[in-house]
Amino acid sequence: MRKTVLLFLACFVALGFGLCAERRWQRFYPDDPIWKEPLLMTKKPIDADRSEVIDFVENSSSRKPRGEIVPAANANTVGGVPDSGWFENRIGTGKMALSDAVRGPNQIEGPDMSRPWEIVEPKTEGITAGFKAKDGRGDTYFVKLDPRDYPQLTTSAEVISTKFF
Repeated sequence: MRKTVLLFLACFVALGFGLCAERRWQRFYPDDPIWKEPLLMTKKPIDADRSEVIDFVENSSSRKPRGEIVPAANANTVGGVPDSGWFENRIGTGKMALSDAVRGPNQIEGPDMSRPWEIVEPKTEGITAGFKAKDGRGDTYFVKLDPRDYPQLTTSAEVISTKFF
């Protein structure tokens, strides 16, 4: 009898501690996980040129940043990134038809070749030459050129990886 009472009291105390203990697991809310951020009106970002010297100095250091590691502010409770004005989940959001996989990401027929292109600005970053140009419809294209000694090096890799992803 005494063992039964002690066992009952031990269970009662353990249950009490369990209910009073601070929760340390992930907290979820009724609208979790959020897969689309609400639309917020923001200013259009400016296109700022970075100094090549500053970029080199900042990205050449092998030191890791000091301080606390802060989690991403826009990740939802399951670690995903919701759709927003800057990002759209496209992979794994629905079934993909074989014809879509064969077509790849190409959504339009391609550049309008009926009129001469207008070069808008040169490519200033990286080691290979390139430029932005507008076709006859006014669509802007980013053209990257292969290194002279290695034709089809970067362009073929880009075409193949674009088809995969």
